[in-house]
Amino acid sequence: MRVEKERTGELREKLTTRLQGRLSQFYSGAREIISDDLRQQTRLERGLDDVNAEVEDLKRRKDQLERAHVVMDAATADIGTFLASMEDNVEIPVDDLCRPSCVRSRQMLDLDARNHAISDVLYFLDRALVKGTIPLDVHLKTVRRLAKQQFMARAHLIKIQQTMAHEGGDGKRSAAR
Repeated sequence: MRVEKERTGELREKLTTRLQGRLSQFYSGAREIISDDLRQQTRLERGLDDVNAEVEDLKRRKDQLERAHVVMDAATADIGTFLASMEDNVEIPVDDLCRPSCVRSRQMLDLDARNHAISDVLYFLDRALVKGTIPLDVHLKTVRRLAKQQFMARAHLIKIQQTMAHEGGDGKRSAAR
């Protein structure tokens, strides 16, 4: 019996050692699985925070776009109303839209228009000469006459600008003098 007890003790010890080894392996595996699950849960929580932040940002953007849409609809309606009211109005001449505030401003407007008109005439005179429509002597005489008129218009424009700058820009003497 003693042999049996020894044998039973040895078997019990072997079984205990084997069981402890397997439990240790199971425990290590379970610990690894739990660690992986915890890391995964942490990543998911961070991802959830990112998704929630993105959802909040998108909601904020949606609200902004809806407000902008309302503003655009109102502006479109205003423009439609304005255009409908303009259809009934008589067309206003362009000259009435731009009225100079003083005599010198009127002079400058007239002189600038004259300067540009002369530039246009000179351009078309050059084109006519190139095409052979007018002879060279007529071209030269006309260009000299127009260039003199354009020079005088530009000089007059510069003089008026200097005078207006000296007077304060409104055509009246400034009080600082």
